[in-house]
Amino acid sequence: MIQIEEIEIVEFRGIRHLKRSLGRRSFGIAGPNGTGKSGIVDAIEFALTGNITRLGGAGTAELSVKAHAPHVDASKKPETALVRLQVYAPALKKSFIIERSVKNPGAAVLKPSSAETRALLAQLETHPEFALSRREIIKYILVPAGKRSQYVQELLRLDQLEKLRVSLQRVANDAKRDHGRAEVEDRRSKSDFFHHLGIATPNKTDLLASVNARRAVLKLDPVADLAPENALKVGINPDAEHEASQPFSKLGAKNDLASFLKRLAVSQEITITGAKSDAVGALAQLTDDPALLRVVKQRALVERGLELVECDACPLCDGPWEMALLATHLQEKIAKADAASTALKQLALAIDPLAAHLRAMALDAGKVAEWCEKANPPIDAASLRSHAKGPRR
Repeated sequence: MIQIEEIEIVEFRGIRHLKRSLGRRSFGIAGPNGTGKSGIVDAIEFALTGNITRLGGAGTAELSVKAHAPHVDASKKPETALVRLQVYAPALKKSFIIERSVKNPGAAVLKPSSAETRALLAQLETHPEFALSRREIIKYILVPAGKRSQYVQELLRLDQLEKLRVSLQRVANDAKRDHGRAEVEDRRSKSDFFHHLGIATPNKTDLLASVNARRAVLKLDPVADLAPENALKVGINPDAEHEASQPFSKLGAKNDLASFLKRLAVSQEITITGAKSDAVGALAQLTDDPALLRVVKQRALVERGLELVECDACPLCDGPWEMALLATHLQEKIAKADAASTALKQLALAIDPLAAHLRAMALDAGKVAEWCEKANPPIDAASLRSHAKGPRR
């Protein structure tokens, strides 16, 4: 993917300053223990990904790139700890420089910077396995077999995929179990149905004969054939028949009309008027500042970002920020979100009685509209029907 032409390491790990020309060739690092061999591999990984694998994972406790990547003499000056790689990309047929500082590890500097070089770096950042020391390779070999897959997935940043796989497998298992239960219930229902009809061996002829015999008792037309449009219970709708046969009742119509008129009168009472005023006030607070609703949606992201602030850069976009200013900015957003949440709660409390009142009005309007349609001659109730559409859906 790339070939290293030159590497320069400054105040990084155990290395004060090292600059070597590698000429795009393979190279080996040899020396006694503690002379910084692994530090060079760490530097290459850091330049490419912004991270150091062996400073994270199980057994690393409180280790971090920002605190432990700089040379011990530069631990208080992370801005002096940096790695610079001059690399050649065969696919692009060009050389460019990748420079990354411990102070802002999430934002590498590319020279020259172009869409192609940025895309190549983004691809490199997802492959920490490109820079592993001998010690790290041995760790993945010696790890217990049951954990090797987990370690490799963490290395390749595939652990989220494993969590997703486990979740999907759980869903598949639940669906399989529910499908099995549904099949058992389906077989049981069919068995009960045919047993009720007195059919030992289910077949089309016997089924139609048995069903039509029962339909004849109900004075319904026989079903000629088994088809979706010929439902076995076609013509059976007792609710609709009852509603159609219900006569017009002057007393019932008068009572329902009185209830509807009473609902209309309540609309002018202080309780409803006050609720409308409270709702308008809460809504005005939100519409006067549209940003409030936006920060409510962003709250979880802002809180997570505040937890991740570790250096002078935004943890979400890698833009440069002073830590104190960034933390203050995020806390202000959270405060706005709290204010917006309070306004939303006030709006909900104000709207609830209004919504209940309107639902009751719609129900009463529907009842009056039904009486209008049953009158002789029928009374036009189109406007009442428009009030009753909401709750009847």
